[in-house]
Amino acid sequence: MQRPSFFWASYADLMTALFFVMLVLYVLTFKILKQREEEYKVKAQQFEQMQRISESLKQLDDKENFAYDAAFNRFTLKKKVNFATLSSDVPADDRPALLRAGRKLERVINDAKKSKTVKNLKYLVIIEGMASRDNYTLNYELSYARAKSVLAYWKESGVNFDATICETIIAGSGTGGIGRSSYEAANQRIIVQIIPKIGR
Repeated sequence: MQRPSFFWASYADLMTALFFVMLVLYVLTFKILKQREEEYKVKAQQFEQMQRISESLKQLDDKENFAYDAAFNRFTLKKKVNFATLSSDVPADDRPALLRAGRKLERVINDAKKSKTVKNLKYLVIIEGMASRDNYTLNYELSYARAKSVLAYWKESGVNFDATICETIIAGSGTGGIGRSSYEAANQRIIVQIIPKIGR
C-alpha cells in the first residue's frame, strides 16, 4: 500500500500562507499610500492658501507705507516714527505718513474680508513701542505708551481695523526686542507688524 504524500499538502499550506501574507501587505501598503495621498492634498491646499495670503499682502509692499523686511521675515512700517526723548506723543511731523499707513492697512484688511480666496484668513497687527537704552527706569512703560498713542491717533483719525478679521495688539519691548538700531536715539520709535494667520 502506497504511503500518502505530505509534500503537496505542505506546499498548498505554504502557498496559502504566502497568499494571505501578500494580501495583508497589499492592504497595508494601500492604506499607507492613501494616507500619504491625503497628507499631500492637505499640504498642497496649505501651500495654495499661503500663496494667496502672500498675494494679498503684496498690496502692503508699496515702498511708501509698508515694506517687507527680509531680515526678520515681516512687513513693517516704512516711515520711521521717532519720538522725542521721554515722550509718548506722536510727533507732529510724522502724523501724516502714519495716517496714510493706517488707512492703507485698513484697506488691505477690508479687501481681505471681502475676498473669498482664503477661508478663515485673519490678521494680527502688532504695534510695538521701543525705547533707547539710558538711565530711565520706566522704559518699558514708556515704550508701551508710545504704541498706545499710535493706536489712539489712528482711532481718532477714523482708522479702525475690523475686529472680525483683525486682532490688534499693542506692546512695549522697552530696551529689548529685535531689529534695534545701533544708534540708540533711533530706537525711540514704534514698529508696526502685520502677520497673517489662518483660523479653523
